[in-house]
Amino acid sequence: MTSYFIASNRSAVDASGLVVAIDREADILVTWNESATFNVWAFTGDAFVNVDCFTVYGVADVHEAREHGLQHLAELVETVEAEEDEA
Repeated sequence: MTSYFIASNRSAVDASGLVVAIDREADILVTWNESATFNVWAFTGDAFVNVDCFTVYGVADVHEAREHGLQHLAELVETVEAEEDEA
C-alpha cells in the first residue's frame, strides 16, 4: 500500500505505509509499514525526506502503531528542544 500526504499544501510524501502520526507545526510525519517498521519524514523546504526510522515488533493494529508514532515524535521534539537550549 502506498499513502500520499500533503502537509500545508506542500510536496506529497510517497511512502510505503500508513501515516500514523503528524506534527503539522514541525512538518514531520511518521509512516508505518503495517509490520514492524516506522519511518519519520520531515519537510526540508522542497519536499519530504526520510530522516529517521525505528522498529517496534508485535504492533497489533493501527491504533497501537499511532501510539508508537506519537511517542517517537514527542521524543524527537524533546531532543531537538534540548539541543536548541544548549546552543
